[in-house]
Amino acid sequence: KYAALAREIHNQMAAETVLLNQRLAACLAGRTRAPDSFDDARFSEAACLARFTAAGWLTGLAYFHVMKQIAAYTCGHYAAALEAAARAAPVLRQMTAMPVAATHRIYHALTLAALYRAAPQQQQQAFAQTLAAQSAEFRRWAEHCPENFAHRHALVAAEIARNQGRQLDAERLFDQAIAAARANGFIQYE
Repeated sequence: KYAALAREIHNQMAAETVLLNQRLAACLAGRTRAPDSFDDARFSEAACLARFTAAGWLTGLAYFHVMKQIAAYTCGHYAAALEAAARAAPVLRQMTAMPVAATHRIYHALTLAALYRAAPQQQQQAFAQTLAAQSAEFRRWAEHCPENFAHRHALVAAEIARNQGRQLDAERLFDQAIAAARANGFIQYE
């Protein structure tokens, strides 16, 4: 519906940005060339990025990298998810009020939590600092809009507790995250 509208009003960049949702769905359904790739016979990631870059479409670039971050994280390719997060971060600084920025932050936090235990101690410390900052940010957002952010805050806090070996706290927080996500329609987090 939205891709058709963007094409109708001749906004090719917006149409391609909407298309990225379809590419993520195809990827997660296993209908692309690789588990965390958007490429198939009709779509090329490289060509899409080239068009966004040539047009200076920062929203599209950010959205592309966040969609790649989600795909890589979901497939358990945490290093690739971290790389996509790093590529998204500079562009997202210009779009902090857009929903894609919050999506980037939650998947970045989940990626760091997934990589934490296998990381060297110095990197664990850096991950822990970033996770603490992200948890504080989600807590602040949850205070203002619990419908959108309570589950994200509880999920990040649960991952921190899990990595710190506080199993009972982690279980309680995971249960809170599940309940808040369910209550507010965030089935992907539930």
